[in-house]
Amino acid sequence: DKFHLHTDLIAGLPYEDFGSLAKSFDDIISLGADHFQMGFLKILPGTEMANKIDKFELIHTDYEPYEILKNRWLSFDEIIHLKQIEKLLDKIQNSGKFIFTSKFCYQIFDSAFEFYSQFSLWLVANGFDDRIKNWTKNAEQLLNFVTEYHPEHRVLLLDLLRYDWCITSASVFPVFLLSEKFKNLQIKSQAYLRQFNQSGIIKFKEFEISVKDIKRANYFHAETAVFYEFVSIEPKVWLYLEQKVLFGINPELIFFPTRN
Repeated sequence: DKFHLHTDLIAGLPYEDFGSLAKSFDDIISLGADHFQMGFLKILPGTEMANKIDKFELIHTDYEPYEILKNRWLSFDEIIHLKQIEKLLDKIQNSGKFIFTSKFCYQIFDSAFEFYSQFSLWLVANGFDDRIKNWTKNAEQLLNFVTEYHPEHRVLLLDLLRYDWCITSASVFPVFLLSEKFKNLQIKSQAYLRQFNQSGIIKFKEFEISVKDIKRANYFHAETAVFYEFVSIEPKVWLYLEQKVLFGINPELIFFPTRN
């Protein structure tokens, strides 16, 4: 049985600067934990840490939870930046809704920490509210951010975002993911399946699905060949309904029906 792995990283501990914290961050990401919580040192009155405020040049809030603002190794600006990274980490990594997209982003930005660091700076520079937790808005911002830095990966990133949507969402695709090519895929796939309609039930090979559900389903077929190298699935047109894969169809049956 798979166990649930929860990891924590506390920023602001003595002797850990921004660089070593970034390495610790990436080490934790590499563990593939189910949840990665990034917290900040609390200097509680009467504790040993509170007695070493001068030694470690600690400055913290004078109200609960007495959270660190800076120390000898981390500046105030670096702490603020880490807090911005923490918010992004929660929305992307911990949401469990950017499974393959996040892995790819970690690769092209050389590390997970660098990705979150650059993304958070981009959000601030563009005046976005980093408190918003909405998949569609967060994903669209991520797409625009990555496109600005790596325009050559935009189409693959769209493939990854669509796939993550299929396996984690019960709703139809957000509008920003529907290119004309992808809309055409949906239309042709539904048209192909309707020929197997028997009294309101689509009977395709050993599978059965209602006509109503083929309208609700998400149809996925990557626009890039490299997607299938990154995500180990066959290059078929896949039907997803409420986060579950139903079956796959040979793309030639849909796009070139007269050949079959």
